Amino acid sequence: ILRGLGPCDPGSNPGSPILIPKNIFYTMAEAKKSGGSAKRFEARYGRTTRSKISDIEKTMRNKIKCPYCSKMKVKRIAAGIWGCRNCSVKFSGAAYTLKKEEKEEAAENG
Repeated sequence: ILRGLGPCDPGSNPGSPILIPKNIFYTMAEAKKSGGSAKRFEARYGRTTRSKISDIEKTMRNKIKCPYCSKMKVKRIAAGIWGCRNCSVKFSGAAYTLKKEEKEEAAENG
């Protein structure tokens, strides 16, 4: 039996119509908006490293509540040094966040 040479096989005869499914044409997927401040690294260092850096820098640049005057004016001065712009107090904390990560505290407590 020969295949592709009869009326049952669409497209076998040059004069027969070719049936195209409706969902054959797809649109391109939209790119995710990711990277944040780590876009400066472009395609280098890998996706997970860039996303970790982006998350760290996002939390590092947020304004934080001052433990002394309770205003949202604390900013990072240098690694581990934090300062309040309202009461001009300088104090130490973690390198990228004011407090230690919750995971580290849980590990220390047991």
